[in-house]
Amino acid sequence: MPSHQPYGSSYSATDLDSGRTVRLATMAGTPVLLVSWASWCVDCAAELKGIGDYLASHSIAPVQVILVNVEDPNGMSASRQTRQQDALTTPMWIDDGNAFARAFSTVGVPTAVLLTRSGRRVATFPGALDLSSSQVQDALHSVG
Repeated sequence: MPSHQPYGSSYSATDLDSGRTVRLATMAGTPVLLVSWASWCVDCAAELKGIGDYLASHSIAPVQVILVNVEDPNGMSASRQTRQQDALTTPMWIDDGNAFARAFSTVGVPTAVLLTRSGRRVATFPGALDLSSSQVQDALHSVG
């Protein structure tokens, strides 16, 4: 069921590339697909590879995909390894306290949350995300 998650929320994580704190509020004006994952999650590994493969040959612009690692402080190392292994080019955030689950009322990984330009949640996809599915494509087009 869609609910409101305004970009003004206090959700933040650490950017894998810069090591700096990033706030979801900085994404205002851009539709965002946040995908939570963890290195120990078998479904997540398949999902990330699928996302990487899909995005290598398809555009979902203007939606920004952000992969959010929600594990322990070793998440940086696991994320770098996964990014290299799967040739992922999307931004990756580290959320070592799993604030993602609290901010978006989710349970378990993987889970994806789609937000409009204004930060309103329009879809939640529990389980491994298939970007080519009609349900996901319809949701992406609704915010694009």
